[in-house]
Order: sequence, then structure tokens, then C-alpha cells
Amino acid sequence: EGTANTGNTYSCPGYIRVADRTIRCWKGGGHGHQTLAQAIQNSCNPAFITIGQLVGASTFSKYFKAYGLTGRTGIDLPGEAYPTYHREEKMGITELSSSSFGQTFNITPIQMISAVSAAVNGGYLVTPHVVKSLTDDNGNEIMPLRHKLVFTIDRTCPDEPLESFIFIRRINHRMNGWKDISFKQFSSLFKKGNMIIYDEFDSKLG
Repeated sequence: EGTANTGNTYSCPGYIRVADRTIRCWKGGGHGHQTLAQAIQNSCNPAFITIGQLVGASTFSKYFKAYGLTGRTGIDLPGEAYPTYHREEKMGITELSSSSFGQTFNITPIQMISAVSAAVNGGYLVTPHVVKSLTDDNGNEIMPLRHKLVFTIDRTCPDEPLESFIFIRRINHRMNGWKDISFKQFSSLFKKGNMIIYDEFDSKLG
């Protein structure tokens, strides 16, 4: 949407004023002056709030819905919960700000997994499944379960991944540049708040 790029910088004194209240960053002393990549790496609340306010409630809500966060995924398991979130018509500056850094709404883990998958697979939101197919006693497949394409997030170019995906990969490349890591290494880096980049996407970084 053109509201943030790698040339942007953000100042975090440890808090930000929103309407009649003060929203604090998780780091009491603040992160100081930081680039966009550093703000993401730092998970900086004031930076995300600033970006969210620039995006606006309408666009924020559009993408929140596009990534499947306003309803159940339809996974083939019982008891899937509905999310709770601020609807666009009731989203003021305070609700937009808190939602921008991931608070005041609730989604399920499977919704998060589905949304992240759509962010890195080219923009395809699909119904997740636990069961691949049904077979008889002899192992013969009697009913394959097809993945249902729920939504296709708008692309800027039909033969390339989402522009936002390319942008995120560029940030990741500048932050770390790790390649060909194991799942164990990935888990460790993810827990530490780091990002990764894979060789297969190198040609798309420009």
C-alpha cells in the first residue's frame, strides 16, 4: 500500500500517545531510532502502531479479512473456535492502534498458520486439512480430499509472489541472510524473533 518501505525510520521512546491514552512498548526504555527492518526484528509496538495508523482502518480490515482472520478456517476437526476482532465500522484510532501490534483480538493457531502460509505461497488462502484421503481396509483410496481455495489475495504481477512477500523477503535478507537451515535451527531462530530467507527465493529479491 506504499505506507512503509526499507527507507523508513521510526523513533521509539518506549511509548506512544494514542488519543487520550499512552500505549507502551514492551521495552520500557524504548528502542530509540530504528529502520523498518529493525522495528520488525524488535517487535516494536510504537512502530507497528505508526504503520497501522498510516494504513488506516479500512485497508487494515481488508487484509485482516483477506488472510482469513474474520472466520473459521473449516479444518476437518471438531470444535474450531470463531475469532474475536474489531469490525471496521467500530474500529476507532485506539482499536486500530492496538490491533496493529497484535492485541485486542483473538485468533486460533490454525488461523495464524493459514494466514502465514498465504503470505508465503503467493497469496493463496486454502482450507487446511488433517486427513489426506480415505482408504478401505486394503489401503485403496476411496475418497481423496481436495484442498479448497478459499481466497486469492490480489497480486501485483500474476507470475510473481505477492509484492508484500517480496518486500518481507528483502527485509529478511538485510536482517540475517541465513540459508538452508534445519527445522531445529528454524525453531530456534523463530523463538528468538529472527527471520530467514531461502535459496529458492534469491532470484526474486531484485
